[in-house]
Amino acid sequence: MNHPSAWPVWIVSREPRAARATLVLCIASFSMVSAAALSVGVRGIWLELILSTGFLVWATAQWACVERRRHRESAFRRDVERYIDALSQASAPE
Repeated sequence: MNHPSAWPVWIVSREPRAARATLVLCIASFSMVSAAALSVGVRGIWLELILSTGFLVWATAQWACVERRRHRESAFRRDVERYIDALSQASAPE
């Protein structure tokens, strides 16, 4: 029996669309914090920079994991379809 692999605990969203949206939001927040750091200075906003960088790294890793799984599943689906087609052609009367 084929059991699905366990998802890492740190992945919150298993859907590609939600993972992309999370990544876009983290990029936007990182950009805003970076722009604020340029105007205020890093000393005044260092904690926000660390947090936004951490969230950006997390969102990127989550998106990459979801996309890798999506590609694996679509490749598996294509292989199953090819196998079923080969079986149906082999058993078809000539």
